[in-house]
Amino acid sequence: MARGEAPLRQSPCKSADDPLAALDRVGPHDIGGRHLIRTGEAAPSWQAVTTAFRQADRQPFSRMSVEGVGPICRLVSEGEGLAVVNRMMAADYAEGLDLALRVFVPETWETFALVQNVAAIQGLTIEDVHSVLGPIIDVPPGLHR
Repeated sequence: MARGEAPLRQSPCKSADDPLAALDRVGPHDIGGRHLIRTGEAAPSWQAVTTAFRQADRQPFSRMSVEGVGPICRLVSEGEGLAVVNRMMAADYAEGLDLALRVFVPETWETFALVQNVAAIQGLTIEDVHSVLGPIIDVPPGLHR
């Protein structure tokens, strides 16, 4: 599972030109009426964002739907808006696109599947998965680590 992140545009001459980059966590009240670049309307990640806004008695503003974290991060870097995306995927783009990643609150979680070739001689164990992913994900309380 991975926590959702809000990539924010940074300026090369300052630590960050977006006031949200000064925050450790960003939520619906912080984002307010700013433009959010979203995934498809039915995507679980966008549904989690709309639920968070609804719980905060806010309405997200979005006029652009894009598939894929890479294209979304590129649009954020070009100043087209903000986004809430999977942090593991966004981390691959953040530095090269001069983005700051901040935790989106309330925290949203995505579930991932482990895909493995059935002909593999040696299978992966859950310990193998945790050793690789452990440093970059947070496991929610109550789940086995």
